[in-house]
Amino acid sequence: MHGRSAEPMSMNNSPPGPLRHGFPLRMIVPGLYGEKNPKWLIRIELLNEADARLHRRHGCGFYKEQGWGREGDVIPTHSRIDAPQVLGDHFAEPFQVGRPVELRGMAFGGDRVISKVEISDDGGESWDDAEINEPGTKISWSLWRYHWTPDEEGDAELAVRATDGKGELQINDYRDQVPDGATGLHHVKAKVE
Repeated sequence: MHGRSAEPMSMNNSPPGPLRHGFPLRMIVPGLYGEKNPKWLIRIELLNEADARLHRRHGCGFYKEQGWGREGDVIPTHSRIDAPQVLGDHFAEPFQVGRPVELRGMAFGGDRVISKVEISDDGGESWDDAEINEPGTKISWSLWRYHWTPDEEGDAELAVRATDGKGELQINDYRDQVPDGATGLHHVKAKVE
């Protein structure tokens, strides 16, 4: 290294991140799952799309060879209710008739961002717009809130859904995260006293 320190430093002269996070360089690619973002980069080479090195014999990379991402690399739009405290499929505490409560949560649309979040208090029969109070970016969540006032005693089922920046509504049907990314709406049971 001819007179220079052999200790690597990041661009802002702070110590580098840990190896498990991708040191010396991790590339963040908006719209892809984190595990598909390259880690431990030591060199980046730009290639013309006609370069033969870009064309694999089997036509797919490591994750597709393992059975992941059959539907492509698009992260499905998703949303959830986070507050008041949620325990599994229900709220931790009951609500009071006529007493307003602020529901809060997140929504994520990958590199498509989030354009709208809606809340249902009847299990998905009808929907009202929530407020997106912290719009996300192409690599971060959008935070939302909704003021709900329960109007009768008993059990209620709240649900949340999001629409991405391309106008595509979140997929209603449940699908496990393996192998193509989780889908489905977040439903939370509420007890109203």
